[in-house]
Amino acid sequence: MELGLNKDLFITGKPILTPYGNVRFLTYYEYISQISNLSTISMNVLHIYYMYKKHADESRDKKFIQLVEGIKEESLYNLVKENEMFKKSYLEVFRLLFESESIPDAIFEEEKAFDECREIIMQMNMLKEEEVSSNPEIQMFINNGNSARGTGEKQSFTDLISSVVVGSFKSYEEVCNMTVLQVYATYYRIGQMKNYDTTVLYSTVAEKVNIEDWNKHIDLFEDKKSGIDKKSFAKTYGNLFG
Repeated sequence: MELGLNKDLFITGKPILTPYGNVRFLTYYEYISQISNLSTISMNVLHIYYMYKKHADESRDKKFIQLVEGIKEESLYNLVKENEMFKKSYLEVFRLLFESESIPDAIFEEEKAFDECREIIMQMNMLKEEEVSSNPEIQMFINNGNSARGTGEKQSFTDLISSVVVGSFKSYEEVCNMTVLQVYATYYRIGQMKNYDTTVLYSTVAEKVNIEDWNKHIDLFEDKKSGIDKKSFAKTYGNLFG
């Protein structure tokens, strides 16, 4: 969805003017505090479908299974609007960030407004929908890939914040008051600086060392996907599932 937001302004941390008025960024402290609600906002229709499908399969209740299958045909707008738990998560975050007090309730009166406001919050706070496929075979492939990547060393919020504190000489309070984008941008820039210093030092004793600029562009909005479509899946792996 193209909203025409000027992402070059995001690094400033100042409120952004949107079609729905000014919207401010979450501080990193708020981001951590709201992570459960933000996870709900990041879910699309298929995420919700698979969440309920797991329970439906375990219950073996035919009526429940049939109801769950119907989720795939619904819009995210309707699913959230009719589910108090989902709706509560959206409202809590939207009331926190939208300058106009009337916007959070108004978004549930029109699907277009709901979709656009959700996208605004996700873009401004670095939220992304996890990759998901409507095809169970491909979804199995995606899940296996996520599990394999998850076996590596994971970083906690504490790791990220402490790294930015050490690398930038800011206080913990200052980092917690930064926006999510500012924290990530600083974290990756520190890493780029350290890599630059290391390669420059190494180049003094080795030949043909590729030295990347410490200030090279870092795309924080890059959308990396690990899954493939059904046609590519079949071509690569054959008809594994009969």
